[in-house]
Amino acid sequence: MALVPNIAWTDTETTDLDENKGKITEIAIVVTRQDLSIVSTFNRVVHFDKFDFVEGVYDSFQENPINALCLFTKEEVKKGVKNHISKWSLENFTRNGLLEEMHSSTYTFEQVVEDAIEFMRSMPNCLLGGFSPHFDRAWLRKHAPKLERC
Repeated sequence: MALVPNIAWTDTETTDLDENKGKITEIAIVVTRQDLSIVSTFNRVVHFDKFDFVEGVYDSFQENPINALCLFTKEEVKKGVKNHISKWSLENFTRNGLLEEMHSSTYTFEQVVEDAIEFMRSMPNCLLGGFSPHFDRAWLRKHAPKLERC
């Protein structure tokens, strides 16, 4: 009898729908057996050091300038880099508490990716599952290619 693989249900939270414009803010993975009983879980939120409202950022849904929240990592604060967050993400992350979690998290994006890779390597061979695995995979391919290949 062939070994039936587990399923790695992935979910990424992002600052935009376009992986070329936004950043990954959270990676979650739930590994289940085929009967959907949980084998193990992983969840990490990326730390953003500072939140700042700025004018003239484009909302990717309407391509209109809006007052928007920009996110900064410590390294980007030093460089003066501002990261776009869409209006939808801002509203939802505020409502669901993710924005505050991003501020209080201690994980860099690189740490989140390395921890996720380590987690996936500790799991038996898995099939990728999720609500929108094509979306998550596109983001991982762009921002965390080593994880996307796990």
